[in-house]
Amino acid sequence: MKKKICLLLCLLFVILCTVAMADTKIDARVFPNANYREYVKLSETLGNRESGEKANQEICANATFKVSPKEITLKVGETKTLKLKATISTTYIIFDTNKKLIEAKFGKVNADKLTMEIIVKGLKAGDTEFGVTRLFHYDDVVKVKVHVVDGSAPKADVPKISKKELSMKIGKQKTVTVTFAGTKTDLKIKVKNKKIASAEIGSWSGNKAKLKIKGLKSGNTTIEIYNAKDQSQKATIKVTVKK
Repeated sequence: MKKKICLLLCLLFVILCTVAMADTKIDARVFPNANYREYVKLSETLGNRESGEKANQEICANATFKVSPKEITLKVGETKTLKLKATISTTYIIFDTNKKLIEAKFGKVNADKLTMEIIVKGLKAGDTEFGVTRLFHYDDVVKVKVHVVDGSAPKADVPKISKKELSMKIGKQKTVTVTFAGTKTDLKIKVKNKKIASAEIGSWSGNKAKLKIKGLKSGNTTIEIYNAKDQSQKATIKVTVKK
């Protein structure tokens, strides 16, 4: 009888250890090689074991998070840091990572646990993407596109502006020429102070586009034209608006 009791206790101990080890493996923030279905299974399994977390789903239902930028270009061997900003502190997961092309992992987490780094490293040339989601809400997904290139990106893809400075009066519009050999849809604009001036891309002729700039309010601002595939490839123009 005593032997049976000892045997049962030993068996129970083994089961408890196995469950504890399983919990440790599942309760990770990063599943770099997990596909979508695997992640769903993992979240459901953890939800069954952690009833408190599952009960918290209603609180988290309206939570949101953002990852920026959503598209990057890396050289082979280069590392870049993205930022995840959230409205609620919870567990976030990286999934569907192509481990042959990139390595993606979480980095530093701020003290408020609402902002954290995502570190991406280029391993081999090619185009890929990975997903970021939060535990129990796998329909809430942010996809990040990654372009890995050998060496530096082509210099021809760096935009150029015909003028470095521009002066105009309020309500007036002037046009400068932007030269860009990359994909037209990759040419983006960023106006530092949108109250002072506005800017938009007009018509194209070959690899040249018209950049229309309009003065809105007196003051100084800067307009940046950049390549969406690599935001380090950019050109700027200083704009002064007078009365």
